[in-house]
Amino acid sequence: GGVFVPLFEAFSSLISSLAIIFSIIFFGGKYALLLIFFIGISYLIISFIFSKRLNLMNKRIVILNQLNFSCLNDSFNNSRINCSSDLGKENYDNFKKLNKELQGYSSDFNIISNLPRTLIEGIGIALATSIGLILIFTNNENSLSIVGVLALGIQRLLPRAHLLYRSVAAIKSCNSMLKKIIQSLKLKQDPVLNYIQSKNLGDLKKPNSLLSISKLKYNFKSGLQLSFDDFSVNLGEYVGLIGKSGSGKSTLIDLLSGFRKPSSGDIFVEGGSLWGKGSLSRRAIWRYSLGIVEQDPYLFRDSVLSNIILSKKTTLNSLELIKLKKCIEVSCVDKFFSFKEIIKGDKLKIKEFGKELSGGMKQRIGLCRALYRSQNWIFIDEGTSAIDMATESLIIDGLKSEFNNYGIIASAHRESMIKSFDKCIKI
Repeated sequence: GGVFVPLFEAFSSLISSLAIIFSIIFFGGKYALLLIFFIGISYLIISFIFSKRLNLMNKRIVILNQLNFSCLNDSFNNSRINCSSDLGKENYDNFKKLNKELQGYSSDFNIISNLPRTLIEGIGIALATSIGLILIFTNNENSLSIVGVLALGIQRLLPRAHLLYRSVAAIKSCNSMLKKIIQSLKLKQDPVLNYIQSKNLGDLKKPNSLLSISKLKYNFKSGLQLSFDDFSVNLGEYVGLIGKSGSGKSTLIDLLSGFRKPSSGDIFVEGGSLWGKGSLSRRAIWRYSLGIVEQDPYLFRDSVLSNIILSKKTTLNSLELIKLKKCIEVSCVDKFFSFKEIIKGDKLKIKEFGKELSGGMKQRIGLCRALYRSQNWIFIDEGTSAIDMATESLIIDGLKSEFNNYGIIASAHRESMIKSFDKCIKI
C-alpha cells in the first residue's frame, strides 16, 4: 500500500490533470497557458528543493525501521536476560527514542507534502483573479467567459496537481526501501532453485555413489581464505568433519551441498563437476537429493507434520507413511510426539520459530525432516549438539542400521560422536 496506492493515485491524477489542462487551454487560450505554466513550474521548483531532503529522510527511516525490528527482536527473544538485567529497560528506552525520531520524520513528510497546496493555491487564485481583472479593465469581450474557465479550471486542477505531487513524494519516500527489497530479492534469486521448481526432479536419476573434492578453496569478503585437502566419500560411509571452532566445517558443508560456490577447485558427484560448464542440472539434482541438519533448524508456524515433510498436505500414501515412521523413530521424535499424533496433522501445532520447544526437540525435528527429504545423502552440521548423549547414541545407532546405505557427513565436537564415525576428515 505504501508504494502501489501512491503510484495508482499519481497515474490517475496525471490523466485527469492532462484532461483539465487541455480543456482550460482550449477555452482560456494564452491566459490559461500562462496560469498552468506558473502552477507547473511552482511544483517542479518545490519538488527540486525538497527532493534531497526526502531522499535523506527515506534512508534514515529505513535504518530506523531496521533498528526498531532489532530492538523488538531482542526484547521478545531474550526474555530471561531482559528479566535479570537492565537490558529490558534499555531496549524499551531505545524503542521509545527510535519511535520519537520516526514520528519526527513523519511530521516532516506531512509538512513537505502539504506545503505546495498552501502556497500555490493562494498564489494561483490571486494570479487568476489578476488576469480576470486585467481582461475586464481592457474591455475584452470574452473576459467573463475566460475568467469563468480559469476559475473553474483552477478549482479542478489544483487538488489533482497536489495529489500528483503528494503521490510522487510518497513514492520517493519509499525509494530506498524499494531498492533494498529489490536488491535483497536479486541476491536471493537462485538459478538452482528455479531449475528445481521448473522440473519434475522426482523422475530423474539421483546421484548414488561417490562424492569428492579437488583443490577446494573458499575466500571470504573479509580476506580470510579456507583451503581443504582432497578427499572422497562413498555411499554407506559415515564420515566426520573434525576441527577447531572457526576452522571451516560449516563452510565446507555449504560448499559440498552446493549452496556456496568455491573460489577455486571443484566438487565432484559421480565424477561430474558441480560447478563446471553445463553443471546447473547436476547441481540441482544433487541439492534436491540432500537432507541437511542444521544446528538451529528453522521451524515455521504450522503442524509438526508440515514441518517434517515441508508440505501443507495432510494425507500421505502408504510408502510415504512407512518412510515417515522410520524417520520419526530414528530421529527419536517419537519420544515426545507419537506417530499417530503427528500424522493427524493439525492436532500438533508448532509456534513460530519453535519457541515452546527445547533446542534438542527442534534438532530432532530438523533431523527427521532431513531424513524424510533425503534421497541418499545426509549432511549434519552440529545437528545433535543440543541433544543429550543417551539420545544421540540412539540416533547414531538408528542411522547406522536404518540408513546404512546412505552417505552421511557430520561435523561435531563431542567425543562420543567422533568415535562413531567410520572415518574422520580433519579440517
